[in-house]
Amino acid sequence: MASLRPHRNINFVGLWKYGFGLSALLIILAVVGLVVSLFTTGSPLTLGTEFSGGTSIQITNTDGITEDEVKDAFNDAVAALGLDVEISSLQTSSSATSGDGFIIKTANNVASDSSAIMANVESTLDISEDDVQINTISASWGASVIWRSFLAFILSCLAILIVIAARYREPRMGAVALITLFHDLLIVVGIYAWAGIFFGMEVTSDVIAALLAIIGYSLYDTIVSFHRINENSSPQMRMSMKACANMSVNQIFMRSLNTSITSILPILLMLVLGTDTLRDFAFAMFCGMVIGIYSTFAISTPIYTMWKIRDPKYKALEEKFPYEVVQSPFTKEMLKEARKASKQAAKDEKAAAAAAAAELKAEKAAEAKKAAEQKAAEEAEKKAEEAVEAAEETTEETVEAAEEAVEAAEETAEDASEAAEEAVGDASEAAEEIAEEAADSE
Repeated sequence: MASLRPHRNINFVGLWKYGFGLSALLIILAVVGLVVSLFTTGSPLTLGTEFSGGTSIQITNTDGITEDEVKDAFNDAVAALGLDVEISSLQTSSSATSGDGFIIKTANNVASDSSAIMANVESTLDISEDDVQINTISASWGASVIWRSFLAFILSCLAILIVIAARYREPRMGAVALITLFHDLLIVVGIYAWAGIFFGMEVTSDVIAALLAIIGYSLYDTIVSFHRINENSSPQMRMSMKACANMSVNQIFMRSLNTSITSILPILLMLVLGTDTLRDFAFAMFCGMVIGIYSTFAISTPIYTMWKIRDPKYKALEEKFPYEVVQSPFTKEMLKEARKASKQAAKDEKAAAAAAAAELKAEKAAEAKKAAEQKAAEEAEKKAEEAVEAAEETTEETVEAAEEAVEAAEETAEDASEAAEEAVGDASEAAEEIAEEAADSE
């Protein structure tokens, strides 16, 4: 599966017309098979004794007894008793408690006839009476089983429609799911019609149980696909509804494929290794699951998408964004191209991411540089203003100092003048005293 992972762009939309064509062919074959079976056997399907009425005889603990021996002993007993009873089917069975055994089914519903025949078979094959269980089913009981099965199917379909409409608020989703379900069941029924014609395969209660189980398996992938389409679609999307559907199916393709394969594997082993009774159930399940996988991508998704395109808001998208075929159907060459394109897309994505990161880094650097320049300019402007203010303050202080120096000089000059006058006075007084002393001495 790892080799398929790079391939995520399968053109499912381009394959829809082939899917519709194949489904039409399968449905026609199924209808033809039902009609042919009706004219050849008197019934559209080869019904088991549970539905047509008859007798089911289960024999246990038959170790060492072959199927041919049981058939010969039964036919010999019928001939000896002079009865008109034929084996409609002879199947092998196995149980952990009762060992190997056989299940014989006849169209005869007379209990006494079956008891007389099996008494003869018991003595011939040396089988204990306790190992034989006879169940006689009337045709009316079979009709009631068919009606109840049909009623269970109808009620389950109504429940599916209501639940899907309520959960996803999309009634179209439930309607398309039921269309897909009828598609799957009709094809499986057609397979059983042809198998009944060529191989005598009967529709038993196990087959009915398998058909009811198919409902769940058929719906699982369908609902997953619808949910993804609804999740991705929007009237504001920039693509057509077909492109959205194709993208959505590619997103779930591997998941659905892996889930389906893991579900089919045990059914395949049961079909190959199981007993006849298990094969009835396994064959119906296998056919239903395979067809269910196919119908999810080829039937349900195209119908739902085309129905949704009828909505005016999505129809406008189809006109605005016409769907373009991106790739051809899946081939080896396409796988190589897909791997190459995937690698190139990864490289381009990394390169684009690196370029975006570099561009973002450059933008951040430019913003940081601009912020730094703006901050530097603001700081320079602030410093200039502070310098002017300091200069103005210094000038005022210098003027004040000069005025103070002038005042101090004037005061000093006045003090000097006064001192000089005092000195002159003192000198005059001294000279007069000297002159007086000199006069006195003469």
